[in-house]
Amino acid sequence: MARVYRGKKKHHSERFRGPNLLVERWSNSKAGHVGFHLGQMRSYPEISKILNDGTSADTLRSLAYKWRLPVKGRKSGYIVSLSAKRCAQLIKQCEKRGIEPEEYLKRIADAVIKDDIFDAVVDGD
Repeated sequence: MARVYRGKKKHHSERFRGPNLLVERWSNSKAGHVGFHLGQMRSYPEISKILNDGTSADTLRSLAYKWRLPVKGRKSGYIVSLSAKRCAQLIKQCEKRGIEPEEYLKRIADAVIKDDIFDAVVDGD
């Protein structure tokens, strides 16, 4: 909820930046939820629907920009879950090659998709 500064906080989480400014009040929980959903590559309208509290997609977009949250590749990103054992193996292989895990997995996916060699790489799972 936004309100105009009148010299006294109505809620402990309100932050004032100066006189006669609108004050936005979000709980840590709400900010955490927004960050979580952005990390899950959800769009701003999707997050707005999930929150269902009147927060617009434009507000979410503006705050993500203000908070400097990374949104690189949002429209083409995917999240892949690996077991702890596979993560450890991935990290070891990346360290040997001197590249980040994201780059390693990106290169593999690009090669497999480009050359259509899924069946050659993956056993009949």
